[in-house]
Amino acid sequence: MTTLSTMVALLKKNFGNCCAYLILVIILGIAQFIPPTCRPLYLQDPTIGYPHALTETVPVWLCVILVVPLAIVLLMVPYKFNMRNRSLYSAVLMFGEVMLFVLALTEMMKPLFGRLRPDFVDRLRLNDVLPPDWDQPQTFRLLQGDAAFCAVNNMMVQDGRKSFPSGHSSMSFAAMTTVSLVWINVFGAWRPGHAATWKLWLCLSPMLVALW
Repeated sequence: MTTLSTMVALLKKNFGNCCAYLILVIILGIAQFIPPTCRPLYLQDPTIGYPHALTETVPVWLCVILVVPLAIVLLMVPYKFNMRNRSLYSAVLMFGEVMLFVLALTEMMKPLFGRLRPDFVDRLRLNDVLPPDWDQPQTFRLLQGDAAFCAVNNMMVQDGRKSFPSGHSSMSFAAMTTVSLVWINVFGAWRPGHAATWKLWLCLSPMLVALW
């Protein structure tokens, strides 16, 4: 009964945060069903003519596994100095909201921009969407609003139109920017009487992880 009462009390206390989490998850789910913008393209465009890789160098799931636990550990570092349990709890809660917000915003923007991935032509080839003579030297074909490749309901082709903004970059910078801002607040890097250049550089050091 005590455990149940504690859970109910936490839910009431963080009702607003729970609603924010729920709304962001719903938006993230809706974003998966938005058809990406169908942009005109030249089949011989070298920027989208790279071969399709069956496995990503750094998959999204691996990026999440690497970035999220690391960021949470880094958020806990100031607790060893002058951060209370309640402040740590608030920081982790804020971190989760920031990550969900950035992820939802990124997934909503991807279909709006419709930026083609570097291997988009190969994705079309693998799904038999390209014209028979697409690779001939004399062919310089512009596909613009062509129903053949705009209406392809294939996950590989649809994902090929979601190159920008980058989910990897968005998550990495969102996580490490949050860590840096928490560190700046806790260590007083900009606080009058406590500010110091070395503190500022220390607080901005997590951004190096995102740049990597």
